[in-house]
Amino acid sequence: MPLTATQAAELLKINPKTLRQKLRDGKIKGRQVGKNTWVIEERDLEAYKAQKGRAHHPHTSPLQTTPPGTRRPNTNAPEITAPAPDSPEVLGAAPKSGPVAAWLLLAVGENRAFGSNDGYDDEPEVHYKWDDTVPNRERISVGDAVVLWDKKTSIGASVIESIDTKTTTKPVYSCPECNKAHIKPRKSKRPLYKCFKCKSEFDQPTTTVKEVVEYTSTHSRAYVDLSGLLPAAKLRALCESPKSQLSLRPLKWEPFKMAVAEAGGPELMTVVEASWRTITGGHRTANVRVRIGQAAFRRELLTKVGSICAFTGPAPAPALEAAHLYSYAKVGEHREYGGLLMRRDLHRLFDAGLIAVCPETLTIDIGPSLANYPAYQQLAGHPLTIGLTKSQVQWLAEHWDEHRASAKRPVG
Repeated sequence: MPLTATQAAELLKINPKTLRQKLRDGKIKGRQVGKNTWVIEERDLEAYKAQKGRAHHPHTSPLQTTPPGTRRPNTNAPEITAPAPDSPEVLGAAPKSGPVAAWLLLAVGENRAFGSNDGYDDEPEVHYKWDDTVPNRERISVGDAVVLWDKKTSIGASVIESIDTKTTTKPVYSCPECNKAHIKPRKSKRPLYKCFKCKSEFDQPTTTVKEVVEYTSTHSRAYVDLSGLLPAAKLRALCESPKSQLSLRPLKWEPFKMAVAEAGGPELMTVVEASWRTITGGHRTANVRVRIGQAAFRRELLTKVGSICAFTGPAPAPALEAAHLYSYAKVGEHREYGGLLMRRDLHRLFDAGLIAVCPETLTIDIGPSLANYPAYQQLAGHPLTIGLTKSQVQWLAEHWDEHRASAKRPVG
């Protein structure tokens, strides 16, 4: 039965104001239906009480062996079945099971009018940053699905591979009259700033240097481009709290998938969902480095090979990416004949090890987690559509050994 914030505060024996702050910070799950009005489900209140009880009695907690950073279940997210222990996707660590959380992340870069801080240097295809001043800051975990948007439309979707933290400082700007951070620069009017609290106008805000914990999540491996596919109004409606103004918002994953399919991209989520198995199943996290000269590397492959996907054949050039056959993060340079052109979705699956090339037969091998996707399963056993150099065959063999460690090579 839904509870009001006042009723929930009485049950927890805390001040209603304190409870509302916990709701805003994401420590207690609830739904905001007005400016200061919240609705809390009994099950979410019980989950918070149980978590609080475990924190007070860590030695008797049934979850004491759970690795740090494991998320609380999100009942709106999809159930992902872990692969079998001998699955080629699992390399070392035990797979996670259960629901996976999903988030809508605001990443607007230079277009955002930051009034109280300088923002974050997000690169949507690679990483996302936030700090400990942001609500829901600690609820996001490795293996969660993320959808990025820019306040106008969708940008892309992926799965978090890793989250790094560090202590740093950032300038915080506030009103010189009331010291509140509810300020915003104006494009044409003067004075430049206006405070939304006390209505003061000024050109120079008060600057305070604040120490914060900065979080950086990486998600490049499973990234799919959703530029312009879903408008802002649709994305807001797909959040657990449609009227939320937070930068990090819990998202209803299954309705989101349906919205993507209805918008004309039914296959776009395949890479994202397939990557859950490797990311949450213990596959090591790839190092992310800036690929200097990547565009030139791709142009060189297009010149040498033509507009041909190594797995499916002729394809429009805009759909093709240059896939490294070796670890660029380790080598740090582009090597001659060190890559193949692949369709974008196949490139992501190849990097994740869900698609590989048998070095003995030079035929395509499809991982078990793609068994339910006919568009990919039909590639199994087919030869590549281009010829390979000796070095390329060797690199593909290393890729096979890395991602098919438990699979025996066929006898020739």
